[in-house]
Amino acid sequence: MRTETRTYTIYTLSELTEEARQKAYSDWLRHSEYDWADENAAALKKFEQIFNIEVRSWNYDGCTYGYRFVSHYSGEVEEMHGARLVVYLMNNYWHHLFLRKTYRNKDFTHKRSSRIFYDTDCVLTGYCADNALLRPIYDYLRRPDGTTFYDLLDRCLDSFFRYCREDVQFCQSEEAFRENAAANDWEYFPDGTMYN
Repeated sequence: MRTETRTYTIYTLSELTEEARQKAYSDWLRHSEYDWADENAAALKKFEQIFNIEVRSWNYDGCTYGYRFVSHYSGEVEEMHGARLVVYLMNNYWHHLFLRKTYRNKDFTHKRSSRIFYDTDCVLTGYCADNALLRPIYDYLRRPDGTTFYDLLDRCLDSFFRYCREDVQFCQSEEAFRENAAANDWEYFPDGTMYN
């Protein structure tokens, strides 16, 4: 029986050559997946339920996005705009768009909801994609214009899918790779192959 001891020189990502860094990034990109797809889908589903629409044939990746949607409203409701649309949104969707602000004591044993202050942050599912979906509605409520309800729903979906595309772009970027490598203390052989 024989025992061998091998010695390796291991590097952090910042210590690698540019060529080795590119190889490490390419290997990571080949095996990485977008982790937030389920949360995005849940936010979209909740939006569909609340606003009585059906989004069909949607997709997004780091380069592009696309969607089609069907509204289940009457033509009269779809064509509402201006002050009339603001009143319609406030009367029918207030409790979905605005949540009472919650206050907690120092040790988080008691909480109370405000009767005066409301929150608009992540109100659908608690995930940041909610903000991208609802931002056009909040903007419209602040400054109504000639946009119809149907077009407003389209703006919401466009904002959401643009957010998803940009999030995928970031999650697959070299910057995200460097952040993951630093946070997880990944180490590499001199050629850029990950050390396990």
